[in-house]
Amino acid sequence: MNIRFLYLGQLRTVAATNGDTILLSGPTTVASALGELALRRPELRALLLDDESGQPRRSLLIFANETRLQPADMLSTESEITLMTPIAGGSDSLTD
Repeated sequence: MNIRFLYLGQLRTVAATNGDTILLSGPTTVASALGELALRRPELRALLLDDESGQPRRSLLIFANETRLQPADMLSTESEITLMTPIAGGSDSLTD
């Protein structure tokens, strides 16, 4: 099964690309696919997986077809997964 990952925000910056496609054998969960991605893209590991548990970070936003996914969700044969880390910052006031 082909899984296409699209990166947004900090993930795109660190990966230096818009995304990757990985080939996995058989049915897989979101968590397993992210674990495989982290093995293939070690520079993304800290953004994708929790250091202690090895599970996807709770703050990682994972979507497929505008639907939010959870780590235990099963992926379909030809999935396109959008990954985004939380965005912080900004200001409460506007300046001229």
